[in-house]
Amino acid sequence: MTYDDDERPMVGSSYRPKSRRCCIVSVLSVSLALILILAIAIPVGMNNAKKGDDNGGVSPACDATSYPDRCRQEMKSSDGTFEGMSKVGLMSSDENLQTLQNSTSNQDCHDLLEQARESIREVFNETVYGTPDSRLAACDDMQTKLSAAIEQVDTCQTILDELQSPEFQSYPVPAQNATQILSIVLAITNAFCKYGGDIKQWKETFNLPDDFNFNFNFDGEQPAPSPGGQRRLLNAEDFEDTSDGSFEDAVVPSWMDSATSRHLLARPPSYNVIVAKDGSGKYRTVMEAINKAPQSGKKDAKRYVIYVKAGIYNEQIIVPKKLTNLMIIGDGIDKTIFTGSRSVMLTRGMTTFASGTMIISGAFGFIGKFFTVRNTAGSAGHQAVACRVSADQVAFYRVKFDSFQDTLYAHTFRQFYSQCIVQGTVDFMFGNGNAVFQNCQIIAKKSQLLGQQNTYTAQGRTDPHMNTGLAFQDCNFDAARDLKQNVKQYPTFLGRPWKQYSVCVLLRPTLQAHIDPKGWMPWNTTSFGLYTSFFAEYKGKGPGSNTRYRVKWSHQIKDPRTANKYQAGSFVRGKNWLPDLGIPYSLVSV
Repeated sequence: MTYDDDERPMVGSSYRPKSRRCCIVSVLSVSLALILILAIAIPVGMNNAKKGDDNGGVSPACDATSYPDRCRQEMKSSDGTFEGMSKVGLMSSDENLQTLQNSTSNQDCHDLLEQARESIREVFNETVYGTPDSRLAACDDMQTKLSAAIEQVDTCQTILDELQSPEFQSYPVPAQNATQILSIVLAITNAFCKYGGDIKQWKETFNLPDDFNFNFNFDGEQPAPSPGGQRRLLNAEDFEDTSDGSFEDAVVPSWMDSATSRHLLARPPSYNVIVAKDGSGKYRTVMEAINKAPQSGKKDAKRYVIYVKAGIYNEQIIVPKKLTNLMIIGDGIDKTIFTGSRSVMLTRGMTTFASGTMIISGAFGFIGKFFTVRNTAGSAGHQAVACRVSADQVAFYRVKFDSFQDTLYAHTFRQFYSQCIVQGTVDFMFGNGNAVFQNCQIIAKKSQLLGQQNTYTAQGRTDPHMNTGLAFQDCNFDAARDLKQNVKQYPTFLGRPWKQYSVCVLLRPTLQAHIDPKGWMPWNTTSFGLYTSFFAEYKGKGPGSNTRYRVKWSHQIKDPRTANKYQAGSFVRGKNWLPDLGIPYSLVSV
């Protein structure tokens, strides 16, 4: 029997259909079936939504990160595209960094976090408003800025730790929250740069050789937890400098052909101002000249040159962030000398970060030529930096850096050193920038503390997706005369893993006989960083280059294609900025 809608009985009516029982059974059967279907479908649907199948490529993108679950949680509001996920991640990162910034009263921390936020904003503008082609062209810039931002957050934690600040207790948790999100954005940026916009093809991409596999369970042993940011302790005059200190010798390297030499000498450098201790220049101190220099903060600012005459300048030289494209040029190594003695152990309230005699603090495009910068605190001062570089596209030519522990702090961003001298004892080239050294003299000194071990390097990569590391091309790893006479009492190693993903590569190095046959040493008595770091040598020569007794966790590069990833043209993208600096460099494959 059928009826129209207006003929259906009202609720409470005495009408009862004959087939009520059958209808009830049928309805119950259908209802049970629906419940079973929904019971299966809803969790599957939720799981699919969690994996991002309903909003593009969130799931495969997050699988390319070190924190996939956190990534899916953060990115669930995105549209599943590279630019959409980057936008969400960068906005979240900026909010976290602002919270950290507001929570600290330390000025160095405040400045570091502000610089990290500025890097995030620059990456945001490229990923959100750029074109697919412009994003690919900016890959190295984005990777460098994101790597630096993570390091800046970590550096603040180290500062608070060294100062034993009460703020240190509350800093690690929000800092970890911020760095995890930055790591996620960096990881998906790496994947985009390698695989393009097809997110389903993405895989986790580390900035390491393709044939290098992290071994997180070597011989059944898990890597030890990080020992933290502080690097505690385990004469340079003997170095023979064959130059006469003249302008001609400083400007023209001995290997350069005569035609090129004449070309360089025919173009004497011009200066904006002169600094001289004797009053023959416009200023008597370097900082007077720096404070009066134009500070536009623009990357395309005209080069400003400060010439510093021979003399010993006992002052801390800080190049501020807004003083871009500055050049400081001296009269030659050991003629123009910048000196200081700040140290963590001997200077009250001092940190490694602030101890530098010279600090390049975020100032894009700095160039330094023909001078010595030193820290005279000695071994007893522990961390005592001669020069810290925290700026992008910085270059030094024929500069000597001299201290004991922590001589040269290659903190963040891209850096290039040509024909320089670096002298020290413990971890005396360290940091988490992208730094290339070409044709440099690396001189280990005899410590003033009996039996102290020497380590040339302590690289600080904290995240496997970073593009940071220390790379040496055609450098000579030597020692001062008094150290060579006491090799057994003061053993010397090429480096050790300061952080879990340390990267240090020696391309065609000359290794002298004083270097321990094991080559590299552990950070401490644990396996921390040994099997997740990349310590490598390629075509070494000299009496210390025999690799027979090298530690098993180091690497001997055989493939020149792998070696060339750490050459200046690739590792710091030197072809994009080195040709304009007027200093010797090589972009030729090794």
